[in-house]
Amino acid sequence: MGELKINELRQYAHHTLNENFDILIFHDRVLEAGPIPLDILEHHIKRWVASQEPSQKRKKSHATEIKTATQKKNKREVVQPTRISNGFSSLRSSQGHG
Repeated sequence: MGELKINELRQYAHHTLNENFDILIFHDRVLEAGPIPLDILEHHIKRWVASQEPSQKRKKSHATEIKTATQKKNKREVVQPTRISNGFSSLRSSQGHG
C-alpha cells in the first residue's frame, strides 16, 4: 500500500514540476521525515511541490540572466598579462573587438 501511495505522489510531483522534477530530491523529501503515516507524507510532498514551482522558475530565470551578463562581459573585456619594470606580472584590461 505504501509503494502505491509513493508512486502516486511521484507522478503528481513529476506532472506538476515537469522538467524541474528531480527524482533524487523527491526521494530525499520522502525519506527526510522518517516513518510517518501516508496521509502526512502526502501533505508533506504536496507542500514541497507547491514551494518548488515558483522558486524553480525564478532560479532558471536568474541563471539565464547571469549567463547572459557573463557572456556580454566576456565579449567586451579582454584581460592581458603585462610585464612591469619591477619584474612582477600585472593584468591590464583592454576593450576587445566583438
